[in-house]
Amino acid sequence: MTRKKAYQLVLSLLLALIACLLIAGVVRLYLEGAAARAAGDLFYPVFTREKMAALFSSLLPLAAVAAGFSFAGAVLGIRGEEAERPAQCRPAAGAPQRPGRRLRLLRLSLLLLSVLLIAAGVRNGGLEDVLTKASAICMECIGIG
Repeated sequence: MTRKKAYQLVLSLLLALIACLLIAGVVRLYLEGAAARAAGDLFYPVFTREKMAALFSSLLPLAAVAAGFSFAGAVLGIRGEEAERPAQCRPAAGAPQRPGRRLRLLRLSLLLLSVLLIAAGVRNGGLEDVLTKASAICMECIGIG
């Protein structure tokens, strides 16, 4: 295994570990809140600043190691696979890049799905709810409400 592959593997595992620990921490906070609500405390604060700060601060050393590792890779010039293509495989300078058929189909389907979900939300009355909440928040921020 080359040093580049080892670097990429270690960095990938480190970032995956951070993501898993963040997900586990958020799920733990949610389960604490669900247990408190089941016990009858309907106003138990689930995601407060203090709890989230404690979660993030526990992962700060690991994130600092990942950032240092990324910085070291940038300084050493370790790049992805695309930088190592032979010259004849690279597109000509100034040549238009067209996405593949699958990518265009995926983009179109995601666009259609998002339009359908937005239309369903508007039909369900979500537009009025969002507008009411947004205006109430703006009025509170300005100090009128």
